[in-house]
Amino acid sequence: MKSIQSRIPHFYDILDEELDNSRFIEDLFTEVARVHGFTRMRTTSMELRERYVAATQVHASRIFEVHRVKEGSRYALQADLAMSMSRFVADLPSPPPLKLAQAATLHRDRQPNLPGYRREFQQLLFGAWGLRSAYADAEIIAVSHQVLERIPGIEPVFVQLADHNVLDSVRPGLTQAVRFDERGPKEVLAEVAELSPADRRLLLTLFEPERMPVEEFVRQAAQAEHPGIQKEAAAVEEVWARLRPMLPGAELTFTLSQIHGTGHYSGMNYQIFATARAVPEPFLIGDGGRIDQLCELMNHNPVPAVCMGLGLTVLAQLMTPVPREPRVAILADLDRNPADTAAAEKIRSRLAERGMYPAVLPLPRRKWTSVLRSEHYCDYGFVLVEGDRVSVRHRSPQQREFIEQGLEETER
Repeated sequence: MKSIQSRIPHFYDILDEELDNSRFIEDLFTEVARVHGFTRMRTTSMELRERYVAATQVHASRIFEVHRVKEGSRYALQADLAMSMSRFVADLPSPPPLKLAQAATLHRDRQPNLPGYRREFQQLLFGAWGLRSAYADAEIIAVSHQVLERIPGIEPVFVQLADHNVLDSVRPGLTQAVRFDERGPKEVLAEVAELSPADRRLLLTLFEPERMPVEEFVRQAAQAEHPGIQKEAAAVEEVWARLRPMLPGAELTFTLSQIHGTGHYSGMNYQIFATARAVPEPFLIGDGGRIDQLCELMNHNPVPAVCMGLGLTVLAQLMTPVPREPRVAILADLDRNPADTAAAEKIRSRLAERGMYPAVLPLPRRKWTSVLRSEHYCDYGFVLVEGDRVSVRHRSPQQREFIEQGLEETER
């Protein structure tokens, strides 16, 4: 089983199948991090509440607090790996360039309109601090993509680049206005005196499609008259040029209309969309970008940075389950029939030699049916020990035969 929703609203108890999947993905993440020279780390699970809230635009109602009554102190449970890792870097006396990777549990009050959403979830994050090079941005995207490529049942579909500085270079806050003003981009841009009529038409043209090939954006944006737009187009082109050889064959797109994270990222935003068997339409699974302001917000220590996070909990639920060892339970009424203990132990030992590690369940005979019908044991085989009589049950004939062969060896 994967998980069961607890009676604590939107918190889940995680069971073996999802744990196995998570461990598989985390092992991939660790390997990719090692190959590309990222140092793994684990930040503390709590942050100083006031410091955290002051450094982010996330409303305080979205975080979870821990109160130390005796001290009168208040902490925030870790809600954002980029924030916590930037706090770590910002607090270093003279931070050197650092490539860091972390897998951790986060607590956040997420969107309640999403079915099955969790307030406690796991995330993977690659990050580079102290590096402004477009190479660092491209590498962060590429290594995240490589992790996704190797997860069974997950298919990366396209990478999407965005840059809210395309608009903000014309007027600070323009991206936010275009995103949230109900009048729409045409009316908002019509009021921007800094734009020439030609640039206004160009931006509206770039805004129309949900996404476009990066090369098409670069080609059209190169016609802009405004120097800020020209500069940002060149920056997008540089990341794209670095990324192409790292991800040959991947679909690389750009969007001006689907810009997110304007309160979090300092400029470029990178996203990876994928599909799964249960979700055939592309869904967002990787999100990151430039976070050049976070260290300064945490400790007045300006350090350029870029990161990308992957939703480990989502991936563990959607991936093709990793192969698992055969699961077996031995049912025997050992309290009523102590003589069956030797037989049960002998069966357990011999099946373990064949790669099966049975759970011995000493239960009265009348309670066996509840175990046999339980969804917790739906993928188990059962060995029923009743004196000299030993029988096997399994939903799969092949697995039942495999267990029976082990029992035959036991008898020999």
